[in-house]
Amino acid sequence: MRWLVLLALIATIPSSAAEQWLRLTTPHFELLTTAGEKKGREGILYFETVRQFFSDGGFTRNLPEKRVRIVAFRNEREYRPYAPNEFATAFYAGGANNEYIVLSQIGPEYYPVAVHEYTHLVIRHTTPNIPIWLNEGLAEVFSTLHSEGNKVAVGDIIPGRLMEARTNRLIDLDTLFAVDHNSKLYNERSHAGMFYSESWALAHMLFFDPADRPHFPAFFKAVTSGEASAPALQGAFGKSVADVQKDLGRYIQSGPTRHMLVSVQLEKSAASPDVEPVDVWDADLALAEIMSASQRQAPKAKEMLTELMAEQPKRPEPPGILGELALREGHREEAIDLYAKAVELGSTTPEAYFRYAMLIWNRSGGHDEAILKALRKALELRPDYAEARLRLGFALMDHANYKEALLQFGQIRNLKPEDAFSLFRAIAYAEYRLGEKDAARLALDKAKQWAKSPSDRTEVEQLSEALDPSKAATAPAPAIAQTETVETVAPPSHLPKMAGTLDELECSETHARLAILANGHQVWFLIHDPGSVRMTGAGSGSMDFTCGRQAARPVEIEYIDRPDSETKTVGLVKGIEFR
Repeated sequence: MRWLVLLALIATIPSSAAEQWLRLTTPHFELLTTAGEKKGREGILYFETVRQFFSDGGFTRNLPEKRVRIVAFRNEREYRPYAPNEFATAFYAGGANNEYIVLSQIGPEYYPVAVHEYTHLVIRHTTPNIPIWLNEGLAEVFSTLHSEGNKVAVGDIIPGRLMEARTNRLIDLDTLFAVDHNSKLYNERSHAGMFYSESWALAHMLFFDPADRPHFPAFFKAVTSGEASAPALQGAFGKSVADVQKDLGRYIQSGPTRHMLVSVQLEKSAASPDVEPVDVWDADLALAEIMSASQRQAPKAKEMLTELMAEQPKRPEPPGILGELALREGHREEAIDLYAKAVELGSTTPEAYFRYAMLIWNRSGGHDEAILKALRKALELRPDYAEARLRLGFALMDHANYKEALLQFGQIRNLKPEDAFSLFRAIAYAEYRLGEKDAARLALDKAKQWAKSPSDRTEVEQLSEALDPSKAATAPAPAIAQTETVETVAPPSHLPKMAGTLDELECSETHARLAILANGHQVWFLIHDPGSVRMTGAGSGSMDFTCGRQAARPVEIEYIDRPDSETKTVGLVKGIEFR
């Protein structure tokens, strides 16, 4: 009877509690494992070596500064409940607070798949626009990393990949280049093997073949800047897709054997990881965060996080992760409440403060003091948080604090190309308001280089005319609604926009609802005061709406992201650009 009672008690213990978890930390990694200290030390030192290879080899300058979390189980049985599918032996999970590489087991035979996932993580931080075939191909190339004395070798042949590429018909390169995350070639086991093998072979050829290697940097720069693979190949290598296809066939059949050696010197602090036991609550938190990254496992993650929050109500991590889940599901008010709780409890995650600030911004239009406070805290926790610094600058401009906005803009590093126009346009406007016209012109020249849409060009023209009124004497004045009063030049806008075609205008005594067709769907917006809506591109004079069906004219709606279930609208209209 005693044994039955004991067995019943053991059965009620969570899986994480039944195993002894250890935490090993080095400057760049945190490893949580049930596989024991010896394997844990070997594993985390291997990851530090891999990271040092990427750094010393000059493959990237923007490696993640925050510690990457690795979760390594002792066996397949422990790992399986958290796996994304039935055949993955390792995977990447981007949680609300941490990035994870999850391994079914730890040891040399599992290192290739671990490095494959780490390569994806590095690419995600440095070149997020990379095509899928090149992303997977390079991850396979780098998965061969292994130590040879005090050096690291990369580029060894993967026998299984080479055999598959040799014995099957090659995928047409135009088809390979078009693969996305929804393609059968990427998702179905029967097709994915050849996709990975050919992607590996092509990446290996372009990277290692003596005739191609000198041109690879130019190709990589072009393709990660948004150029399609085919024209990027033509521009960098001077080859058509058909020529590359022939070269690839010959390269595969010849049996490439090239690799490279890179000297690596580990930091002293990386060679001696700290080791400590992990509390059951903390282990369960990590497992719940891993599951929260999966749509399929999100319900179980919510259940675990709710229980963890009840057990330790003063810990900020559970409400922060739950806030991320609520935001992902479109429950924005719930997300605001959860992030507010995480912030109140002293979250140490800069992303929590940033997302909280953005949610308030979208609800209020950018003038809430809480936005400034949250963004400042995000930057206190992570000074290199470029997006948070950019948004803080924008928020300061909304408060007419142009001097501090310029100070914030001046500290931004690693700017995303899609943010370049907004940044330089904002700098130009801030300098203009401070009376620094020469500085404004310099920034405006940079903004012109990044202007892509008609609204971008309109904003540049308006500010240019304000800086040099004499040049605008013969130019037609920008069209603005008759009821609107504006300054010489409008401040830059940082609100979300949606493009579509006009569909319908519904009117009532208190408000109006405007519908557009966007991507085949009817989307409704709320208009409280028509006179406060800024309209551009309508032609000469003002643009008058009449209630009812509208002519199907292309427009871009600028709006405050404020969904309203009562009026069934997604936001409040602040501007309409007619295309």
